[in-house]
Amino acid sequence: MSLLNLQFPKEVGLFRKIVHTQTEFEKYWGALRNSQCAYMSVYSFRAVKPNGRRAEYNTAIVGNFVLDFDKKYRKGSNMIEVDGDEVVDQVARLHQYLLDKNVKHAVWFSGNGFHIWIALDKTHLPSSGIEVSHIKAAGRKVINEWKADMELYCMDPTVPFDMARMIRVPNSYNAKQHVLRWSIPVNTQDLTLSWDEICEMAENPLNKAYYYGEHGVNLPIKEVKKKNFRVAGGEPVQFDTVNMGKIKILPCLMEAACQVGSNPPHVSRASLAMYLGARLRNFLHISRTTAQMREKHVATISEFLGSLQWADYDEGVTTYHTKTIVDGGYQESCASLMGKGLCIGKCQLWDGTGEHSEGGVEA
Repeated sequence: MSLLNLQFPKEVGLFRKIVHTQTEFEKYWGALRNSQCAYMSVYSFRAVKPNGRRAEYNTAIVGNFVLDFDKKYRKGSNMIEVDGDEVVDQVARLHQYLLDKNVKHAVWFSGNGFHIWIALDKTHLPSSGIEVSHIKAAGRKVINEWKADMELYCMDPTVPFDMARMIRVPNSYNAKQHVLRWSIPVNTQDLTLSWDEICEMAENPLNKAYYYGEHGVNLPIKEVKKKNFRVAGGEPVQFDTVNMGKIKILPCLMEAACQVGSNPPHVSRASLAMYLGARLRNFLHISRTTAQMREKHVATISEFLGSLQWADYDEGVTTYHTKTIVDGGYQESCASLMGKGLCIGKCQLWDGTGEHSEGGVEA
């Protein structure tokens, strides 16, 4: 499999559409004429939804993952800006580790950060949300260890193993007004340069790639299934999260739907609204709420969702769906979120439901 996973069908564009062939992909990219940012899904899929406009995310072809390094990192609900040279140092540190382990990978400067594409030792083919949750949790175990051991605080933990994740097309133009640089491949020597020097290199396109290593990363899926999701199993992982007022949002929902400016799938948005609605009524049955309470909850949730600045955000549509969810008394549990493939592992807010079965993805 190609490290970039250019199989089809894939989703392309920030507003997401399906392309089924290399020809359709090149047509999409060529039509942008470097005046807009080009995005594609990290993963290809074995199935699309009946309407043909979205992928079935639980059928992803998972043979790789992408790490995203930015000039900022999350600390609680705040984003902390860092110097560009700190980012370069962390990317170089991880690159050297992967070289030492002979892990197959490639590095791109995205125009305003770095993307590291890393191969797995086998292709995982989930067919259910539970199987996706196993993959996510195993992947998070690997990258959390890397993050801690190598102090990779500029690595965005929400990107890897997100089956719906869109990523900048390597070697494309970053047309954001504060960037206006190319995504370019970088090699070992380039990572000895400063941030400013790499930015200068990215003033011009470089249509190639530098691949390193021979072996893929192993995901400890069996270990995760046995230890990380059982009530009597391992200790919860303290994942980062954000708040809506005094309400802590589940880390899985933070990663799936709370990235400012992203375009999450409907299932992630709906699950977030369900959770917030249930928390605002303290998980009471809907019959114990009043119309006035629900109206206030709809306004609170809608305001928060608006602050996320989703790429296709429509205030009227969002408020309509939020009202339907709140008035219907819908809610989520960890079991239902695992079933949807949103769980990222046993977190500090785990409710004890959804113990994984002995079946699932082959390790």
